[in-house]
Amino acid sequence: MRHSFTYNGTDLRTIGFFIATPPKYQIAKRNFDFTSVYGKNGGVISDNGVFDNVEMQFEVNSYPYIVPNESNAELVRAFAEWLTVWDGKYKIFRDTYNPGYFTKAICTGVEPIEEVAPLCLSTTINFSREPFWYSDLGQEIIRPKLTSTQNAEIEVYNPENYTAEPLIKIINTGSKIKPLTLSVNDSPILMITKETSQDHIELDSTEQSAYFNVKTNLANSYISCTQFPVLSPGLNIIKLSSTEANAFKALEIKPNFRRL
Repeated sequence: MRHSFTYNGTDLRTIGFFIATPPKYQIAKRNFDFTSVYGKNGGVISDNGVFDNVEMQFEVNSYPYIVPNESNAELVRAFAEWLTVWDGKYKIFRDTYNPGYFTKAICTGVEPIEEVAPLCLSTTINFSREPFWYSDLGQEIIRPKLTSTQNAEIEVYNPENYTAEPLIKIINTGSKIKPLTLSVNDSPILMITKETSQDHIELDSTEQSAYFNVKTNLANSYISCTQFPVLSPGLNIIKLSSTEANAFKALEIKPNFRRL
């Protein structure tokens, strides 16, 4: 099997290349600082609460007969047009070494491209990726059947060993969402403090923001929170409760399960 990766929706193989050397598997490093204290052996650890990006390198070779090209110049052009378009945003990245998972990466550069045989090129591609790999399972939308428009309790099982940052959409079709409290594992963490201007609101834990429909239509003025919802490993109980009837009608949860 020739291994490959997909970046920004394009498979390496469709350009006429394959991964020549298996990459090293790298695990994201925790971002923390050490502070020296007089008279104390060992620095005091200050955890910054995040993981650093991971730098990835892939050595690739071309197989000219996979995708017909008239010359090496054609291959190089196709390669460059795919990898070097810059818009300052992470792209979806998948590889055949991590089936069922994807990450978010940006191409940071392509090493000099060498001709190692007639119409056969070799180079190394560099990427910087976010710390986590996200499971395809965690992208499936959970739509629980609710029996009340005032109180709801939903179970979500996180199969990974790291907390997940879900996207939760609260819907009240044909009406506005009433004030309510959202709890995770019996901890009230977020309140919708006033009736919304639209019939739904999205709570995005990854972006640490609330919005209507699109991320530019912010709804942060409608909420108060100690933190955005997270899903711990194992079973999680999400509760919605309101003092008013018909506060909501439906709920959608994209759990975003992830691993390092």
